[in-house]
Amino acid sequence: MTGRVTEVNRGRANIELGEGIHGQCSLVENEAKQETRSGPVDLSAFSSMLASKWKGAGNSPVANEGPARPEPLRPGQIRTFRIVKLDAEKKKVLLELAN
Repeated sequence: MTGRVTEVNRGRANIELGEGIHGQCSLVENEAKQETRSGPVDLSAFSSMLASKWKGAGNSPVANEGPARPEPLRPGQIRTFRIVKLDAEKKKVLLELAN
């Protein structure tokens, strides 16, 4: 589902899912999941990129390969989230960023 980021503070983001419906997204958990989802590192490509940078070659095509890191959450953004937990008693919706 999509929602608008209203506030980012201390590792949590408040998300407006609809009029009067708000949820919370933990940023620390999302970063940890993204790190574990990344595949094996190709050290030869990394070495080539570093060598070209040290030689002053500037932007190497190798530097643009691989999975891009998603943009950090900022207030006003509209992003896609997954519902992790609904707590009807406390009227809380816990979310995670969908990739």
